[in-house]
Amino acid sequence: MSKKRSMDLKKKNRKKKSSKSSVWNSRRMKFFITFAMFCFVILGSTYAWFISVDSKENRFEGTRLLAEITEVFTPQSNWQPGEETSKIVSVTNTGETPALVRISLYEFLLTFQVDMTDRVGNGNLKESNTIVDPRVDVNDTDTWKLASNDGGTYTKDGKHYLASAAIVSDPKNGTDMYEYNSSTRPDTPLKFLSMNFSSAFKETAPSDGMRKYWLYENGYFYYSEVLQPGEESEPLINSVTLSSLLPNKYKSSLYKLKVFMDAHDTTSVLFSSWGVENNSDVYKMLENAIDVGAK
Repeated sequence: MSKKRSMDLKKKNRKKKSSKSSVWNSRRMKFFITFAMFCFVILGSTYAWFISVDSKENRFEGTRLLAEITEVFTPQSNWQPGEETSKIVSVTNTGETPALVRISLYEFLLTFQVDMTDRVGNGNLKESNTIVDPRVDVNDTDTWKLASNDGGTYTKDGKHYLASAAIVSDPKNGTDMYEYNSSTRPDTPLKFLSMNFSSAFKETAPSDGMRKYWLYENGYFYYSEVLQPGEESEPLINSVTLSSLLPNKYKSSLYKLKVFMDAHDTTSVLFSSWGVENNSDVYKMLENAIDVGAK
């Protein structure tokens, strides 16, 4: 065989190997990209780290008329999608006189920036090398909004995570409270959190003479009965569930549910104090509970 032909054959073989290698690399890259995308979807549907912080407030305190929120709460430091966490909420009359009560709920949510620079779908949170003010204080929800507006950080286990967006309600002014069957909730991340109300909660006043129930109206949950001193209401809430459909971008978010309670004596002043209309179901429910002699 001539030297020239031998060299031509070697070049031809090298070309074949290069072509096979290119095909393999192309296939391998396609598999890698597909696998990476699949991993992101899986992460998005199975992993989230939420911190549910317990909080309860009493709006009324006195010497003779006093009621307190009674709560059984199971903290979750690693709340997984699809999981339910116990939060049993009721009210106890700890005062010396009969009381009528109502409850309102306020939610707070803070999300963090997700690092997608490597484009392989790991969905890790962005980190800062240093603490950035305004920093996040888990126990002070006012800082959540400030941090999300200005890129502040939340520090946990020595790492500093960058705040992204916040949903902050306003209990001080009684606005932005939880609304049952809200038409706007499905447009927010709060749609992934579901209140599991007890069987004592009724959307409309029962017609079968039922007693000891909660009736919702305009952001408030009203208890149907007068609570005598030492008496506890039926539970309003049993638990809160984190949806199994929670996207990966909301992992590590902070969530807080605050429960507020108003207590009032059994005088007719209650209706004006609470803004209860005289043609409403709540008015009809409570009018028989008002102390006739106190009118």
